[in-house]
Amino acid sequence: MTPPDPDLYAREQAQLAREALAVAREASRRSNRIAIAFGVVAAVIAAVALYPQFRSDSRDQGEVNDKERVEAGPPVKLSPGDSFNFSGWWTINRSLGDDHAGEIFDSQAYDLNKPSFAWLYKHWTPLNHANISVNTLSVHEKTTLVQGIEISKLECTTPVSRTLLGTPEIGSGGDITPPATYAVKVEEPKPVLRKLVDNLPGEPSEGNLTLEQGDQRTIQLSFFSTRKSCTFEAALKVSSNGKMYKVKLPSVWDEDSKPDDYTFRVTAPPANYSYKTYYVTENRAEKALRPHIVQVPSDRIVWKENNRPEYVGPA
Repeated sequence: MTPPDPDLYAREQAQLAREALAVAREASRRSNRIAIAFGVVAAVIAAVALYPQFRSDSRDQGEVNDKERVEAGPPVKLSPGDSFNFSGWWTINRSLGDDHAGEIFDSQAYDLNKPSFAWLYKHWTPLNHANISVNTLSVHEKTTLVQGIEISKLECTTPVSRTLLGTPEIGSGGDITPPATYAVKVEEPKPVLRKLVDNLPGEPSEGNLTLEQGDQRTIQLSFFSTRKSCTFEAALKVSSNGKMYKVKLPSVWDEDSKPDDYTFRVTAPPANYSYKTYYVTENRAEKALRPHIVQVPSDRIVWKENNRPEYVGPA
């Protein structure tokens, strides 16, 4: 007969305790998993509830950042302005006019290689005065003042040219608000904005052009040279909130209305108004009344006061 095991009861009790502990631990883990799941769901619900406010706060902060960037930059934005009434005379030191004699001058096209205004601005030099027109949009919260002009990188030489070309008049854009029109003598020691009187520089302009935020005004500038052939860069002197800015003026815009060049050119006529060849743009029936380039004799060009040429007859 096997004697009873005196430790059996103790072992059974220990086993029961271990099983109870395992059950308790599993219950705790299950409870923790449930709590975590509820926590995740609650966080998602809270995030969904707060997302509109987050988007609003983010948008507001983005608007603040955009405003700060605008206020830190120049107070005006420039874009190409409409052309304005000036009959144009252009010169060049090459036979470019000879190469294109008889061709249509397309005033509506943007073509750097065929007769057009883009072709002129790219290759030719304006005679007597170079004209530009820019739309000036005020973007600062404070009042913006256009106060003057700065000419830089000015280089002038004795006028020499081979060819003279007269183009059609450029039509006015017909602005409802009159443009601000100025003349600038680039050969002055310190050029200033002047009144334009009868297509000539007059007295210095009085006062500043004032723009409030959102105002847009067309500014037309004519850069005059009476003795030399000059290249230069130009900038508007603009102030806002007590700070002065210099906003560079593009001399040429590309097809996408982006600045393409900042170097201006203008020349006085050479001594004795002597050119090798003379051209004008004329309308002819066989060309469907579209202006085309035609060579003319020198006596068809009459020089008037202030070095102004005038075409006085058919070819």
